Amino acid sequence: MRECVYDIVYAVLVRGEKSDEVFHKLVRDAEPDKVAMIKRLSYGAIEYATQLDAVIQKYTNKKPDSLDEDVRICLLMAFHEILYADSVPEYATANEIVNLAEIKCKKNIKQKKSYINANIRTFLRDRESGADCFEGLRQNELLSLPDDLWEMLVGAYGKKTAKKIGGAFLQRQGEVTLNIDTSRISIAEYEGELKKRFEGIEVMPGRYMTDALIIRNSPDVRKLYGFDEGLFYVQDESSMLPVTVSGIRPGDTVIDVCGAPGGKSIHALMRLGGEGMMSIRDVSDGKVAKIRENLSRYPYENYECKVFDGRKTDEKWHERADVLLLDVPCSGIGIIGRKPELKYNCVKNAKELTGLQREIIDASVQMLKPGGTLIFSTCTINPDENDRNTDYLIEKYGFIAESLDDYIPDSLKSSQTASGRLTALPGIYEMDGFYVARLHKNG
Repeated sequence: MRECVYDIVYAVLVRGEKSDEVFHKLVRDAEPDKVAMIKRLSYGAIEYATQLDAVIQKYTNKKPDSLDEDVRICLLMAFHEILYADSVPEYATANEIVNLAEIKCKKNIKQKKSYINANIRTFLRDRESGADCFEGLRQNELLSLPDDLWEMLVGAYGKKTAKKIGGAFLQRQGEVTLNIDTSRISIAEYEGELKKRFEGIEVMPGRYMTDALIIRNSPDVRKLYGFDEGLFYVQDESSMLPVTVSGIRPGDTVIDVCGAPGGKSIHALMRLGGEGMMSIRDVSDGKVAKIRENLSRYPYENYECKVFDGRKTDEKWHERADVLLLDVPCSGIGIIGRKPELKYNCVKNAKELTGLQREIIDASVQMLKPGGTLIFSTCTINPDENDRNTDYLIEKYGFIAESLDDYIPDSLKSSQTASGRLTALPGIYEMDGFYVARLHKNG
C-alpha cells in the first residue's frame, strides 16, 4: 500500500503530474479495501507538504529542496502519517517507512535508511515528551500555503480572510454534490429513490442551488440511481453558478467556449430542455472526447461538439449566441481543496495565463448577439484573472454589468452581486472558490 502512496506523492510533487489522474492510474491493481486509505495518505501528504516541509526542516536542519527527492518523500509520508493518520500506530509507521526506503531510495540506500530512521525516531521522541512540532512555523506554513500564494491571498483579501481561505482548503467534508436534471425528475423524487436504494446514505438539499442535492456515505457515483440515464451530473454548487445566473431558457442559442469536461454544457442543456441549440467546443481532441463521453449519458441531441481553439475567431458563429459561456483556463486557486497540487504553482501559472485569457475573450465576444448575455467565470479567486478581465470586457467592448440577484438565493446576495459579480471564497461560502460575472452586450 505505501509503495502506491509513495508513487502517487512522488509523481505529483516531483514530476508535476495531476493528483486525480495519477491516483486513478496507480490504484487500478490495488486491493479494493486499500483504495480509500491510499487516497487519504497520498492526498494528505501532498496537501500538507508545505507544512510538513517546515517541520522536517526543523529536524534535519536542511531546506526541503536540498534533500534528495526520495528522502524528502519518505519523510513527508512518515510525518504526515504520524500527525494526521490516527488509525495507523506511530511506530508501525516508522518501521514501514524505513522498509519502504529500502525499496524506493536510489543510491546510498543504507545511509538514507539510517538518516530517515533517525529523523523519524527523534520526531517520535519529541512527541512523546510533549514538544510542539509546529512551534516557530509561520502562519502560511501552518496552513500549508506556499509563500507566494499566501502573499497573493493577503494582498487581495487581508490576513483574516486569507486565514479562513487557507483553513477551508484543508477541510475534507466527504460530500458529493449532484446537479439534478429537474426537467426529468423532481428533487423529492430523486431523493426518495436514493434513500430507498442505499441504506445509510445521507441526502441534504443544496445550500445555495435549488436543483442540487448533497450526499454523504455515497457509493461510487456510477452506482447511484439514474447515472446511466443522465438524471444528474456530479458538480459542485460553485460550478453551477454560471448557468444559474445566465438566464438560459428553452429555445436559446448557447455557446460554451471552453467546455471540457462538460459540466456547464450539460447544465445548460438541462435548462434548454431539448429546445434551441448549443455549440460546445474545446482546444484538443482529448478534451472534446471527454466532453462527448460525459454527454453520452444524457438524452439531449440539440448540440454540436467540436475541437476549436478559443483564441481563434469562429466566423460561422458570428453574432449567433443568445448566451456565451466564457469559462476561461485559470490558475484553479478556488479548487485547491480538491486538487491540492495546484497550490504549488498556481501563482506562477496565473501570471502566465492572463495573456491567454485575453486572447480567448477577444476572439469570443464576436459570437454573441447584440443584446445577448456573456457569462464570464473561473474556478480561481485571483482578482487579476477575474475582476481585471471583467473590467477589460466593460472598458474595451462596452459590456454592461447586470445584477445577479434575480438568479441567486438571499444567502449569496451582496453589493458585489448587485453589481453583476460574485467571488465565492472558501471559508466564507460552503463551496469551492469560484468567480462569475454577468454582462450584457449593447445592441
